[in-house]
Amino acid sequence: MPVYFIQSDDGTVKIGWSLNPEQRLKTLSSSKGPKLKIVRIVEGTRATEKLFHRIFRINRLHGEWFKFSPQMLCVEAREENINSSVFQHPIRNGLPVNMTIREARLSLGIEQHELAKMMGVSAPFVSDLEKGNRPFHPRYLTKLPEPMRAPVRDALVELHEAQIQYLMKE
Repeated sequence: MPVYFIQSDDGTVKIGWSLNPEQRLKTLSSSKGPKLKIVRIVEGTRATEKLFHRIFRINRLHGEWFKFSPQMLCVEAREENINSSVFQHPIRNGLPVNMTIREARLSLGIEQHELAKMMGVSAPFVSDLEKGNRPFHPRYLTKLPEPMRAPVRDALVELHEAQIQYLMKE
């Protein structure tokens, strides 16, 4: 069963689940409302839909509507992660950059305040990075401990590739 990402011309995205995403698009569309288009369809279940909702919770506007993030075009929702409070999968599995930072830190057994000290920033700064409340600028890569650099760099590359693909479709 497909999980769909329907984007409005105002940049908002509905993440939902439907047997027929094309029909759902028609149902949501109105002649007077914003233009809608399907930007991604992923095979999955209602649990997959809920996992996407959880992944993009910081982008939630209301209900199933979210502020667009290019990561929506490439992030994978894995069924085995649905009941996990912390994503325990290997790095480079399509997680957003902020979750990759958290996973890499946790895999090294480093506390947020320790990472903050290594990076020369505050613990709330690291917390905001991990929550996705602060964008991760590539200049921060050199401030990360060496074992964290490759997975975070790879997540940034995936994100930028998704952004380029999205822009080329326009």
